[in-house]
Amino acid sequence: AKYTLGETDLMTVIAAVIVGGTLLNGGKGSIVGALVGSLMMGMLNNGLILMGLSVSDQMIVRGLIILTAVAV
Repeated sequence: AKYTLGETDLMTVIAAVIVGGTLLNGGKGSIVGALVGSLMMGMLNNGLILMGLSVSDQMIVRGLIILTAVAV
């Protein structure tokens, strides 16, 4: 196995937790929020794959989602 095997999944996990409502400054979140965020990111990933975006474009979209969630 390569050491970079799950590298692209890291941003997805961070985005799922942030979208799920975990506060970045206090770190408090809920299991339900994390599950909802995971489901939302899963649906987004499926949509991006179906749209035919490259992996780098998918990471850009996830980054924009993180920035939007942090700004709100």
